[in-house]
Formats: sequence, structure tokens, C-alpha cells
Amino acid sequence: MDDTSNNGELSLYTIKDAARQMKVGTPRVHELIEKGEIGVIRFDSGRIRIPHTEITRWIQEKIIFRKPEQIKANRRIVNVQQPFDATSSILKIISKEGHA
Repeated sequence: MDDTSNNGELSLYTIKDAARQMKVGTPRVHELIEKGEIGVIRFDSGRIRIPHTEITRWIQEKIIFRKPEQIKANRRIVNVQQPFDATSSILKIISKEGHA
């Protein structure tokens, strides 16, 4: 993950801006900081800034993949594309070639 903008500057967010990006309230961001779930940069002045990579990492950790039959919306099954697993795909190909 790259934490720099197009002009090479480090992308840092205030707590309010981070909360907006994370779709949570500012009290939740404070809680995540206190629990050590997101890293911050603390300046000598006491200001706190959150790197873009920390926001992205936190969001990615919250993504949950479920099997299609586990997800229901409006009483019908909703298909969810599963993440690509290269190792599993390669092992399937190898096992098929070995039986051919």
C-alpha cells in the first residue's frame, strides 16, 4: 500500500477525516486508536494524524467473505464472488493433469 499522494507527500488524515473514510464516528476512531487497532502519528504539538495505509488496512481486515448460501437478502440467495486463491487453483490444475 502506498501512503503517498501524486506529488509524493504522505497522505495523513485527521480523526474526523479518517472517521469519514472509515464510515464510523469519531468516538469509534478514538476507541480504535486506544485499542491499538489503527496506527497513528503523534506530533510534538499533540496533534494526531492517521496514515492512509492504516485506514485501508483496517477496512480490508473488516471484509468478510461468506459462501453464497450463507447470505440472504430479501428472502433470496445473493451470490458473492469469492477472492481468487492462486494456490488452490494451481493445485486443482496439477491434480487434474496427474489424472489425465
